Amino acid sequence: MKRYLQIVGLGFVAPFFLFLVVFQFYPIINTLMLSFTNYDGLKKMDWVGLKNYADLIVDKYFWLAFFNTWRIWLPNILMQLALAFLVAFFFTDIRYRIKGISVFRAVYYFPNLVTAATIALLINVLLDWKHGALNQILFAANEEAFIDWFRDPVRTQFIVSIVQTWLWFGYTAIILTTGIQGIPKTYYEAAYVDGATAWQVFWSITMPLLAPVITFVLITSLIGGMQIFDIPYILRMGLAGESGQAVTTTVIYLYDRGFRYHRMGYAASVAWVLFFLIVIFSLLYFVLAGRENRRKR
Repeated sequence: MKRYLQIVGLGFVAPFFLFLVVFQFYPIINTLMLSFTNYDGLKKMDWVGLKNYADLIVDKYFWLAFFNTWRIWLPNILMQLALAFLVAFFFTDIRYRIKGISVFRAVYYFPNLVTAATIALLINVLLDWKHGALNQILFAANEEAFIDWFRDPVRTQFIVSIVQTWLWFGYTAIILTTGIQGIPKTYYEAAYVDGATAWQVFWSITMPLLAPVITFVLITSLIGGMQIFDIPYILRMGLAGESGQAVTTTVIYLYDRGFRYHRMGYAASVAWVLFFLIVIFSLLYFVLAGRENRRKR
């Protein structure tokens, strides 16, 4: 009877492991093998060894896409943390006692529930040069004053950063709010009784005790930022020249090489470089988190 139950139990979990092998492990191993070939997606597949990785190191377009990713992510995370901290501060400050916090949380988190592709199409409608709603509102019928929002590459990258901030700051605010609520209120009450200002309380109590949470937000945001694709890809469809290149991120570069130029082997090598970077950032988080846990002990 016991053996029968074990077999039945294995039968129930077998579909999960089968799915894991077919849709997770096999694609990973297959991508690694493809990265050592010149596979074009059709018939051509010759073994080239480390040539793809060597070409990648000297590929200026790869490095352009790589640094584009950082230029989009850095302003995003700075604005995101600033807004999230502001919201979390007012939600948790014992002096304000804001009512209906759960409603505000839902409102701030709502953009995160909308698909990134939908948001990108909305931004195109709002910021279109000739027919965009923003130009129509700002300049009415004076077409000569219309601004081509996507003409400047730096401004285009900043627009993507702002959109990413709007999408994710609600999520970050909830994480920070939860972290602050885990700090004993007696610390804050004692500080205010001693005459400490809000700024002093923030830097002397909140920031040190919230360091593990901030580390988690930074690392997870960086991992997500390295994989940004949807919004810049859709925005890029209507752009040309430097502005189009400015929003070509690492994953978009990977997609282009694989599906536009049919260099699947080369695209696979880009995927593995990206994978190693994400692994490094993940290990960095575990190292920092482990160090923080040891310090607390």
